Amino acid sequence: MENKPTAFCIECGYMVPYSLVVGREMVTVRGKTFSYDEITAHCLNCGCILYIPEINDKNAFARQEQFFQCDVQPLEQRFAAYEPTACDENDSDFTSEQDIKSA
Repeated sequence: MENKPTAFCIECGYMVPYSLVVGREMVTVRGKTFSYDEITAHCLNCGCILYIPEINDKNAFARQEQFFQCDVQPLEQRFAAYEPTACDENDSDFTSEQDIKSA
């Protein structure tokens, strides 16, 4: 007989075998909508979703990984809008190359 993994079911009140189900979740984070595969554990007695820390960690990692894949931009695009501001030469903290040489 095969040993199935068990976890505590709050509905049944005892350790129960469970099955894993993979579903596609659609979420919006920081204005970006994306989907990722999320694993849930279901009690084989009552069907309740069980909390298993290791599965929760895997889901959090999958969500984060998918968010960053969705959010990646080439560096050229990130810095295309960046315009460095020139130092104000009249600023008292400004030190030019000539000031350094003449000192």
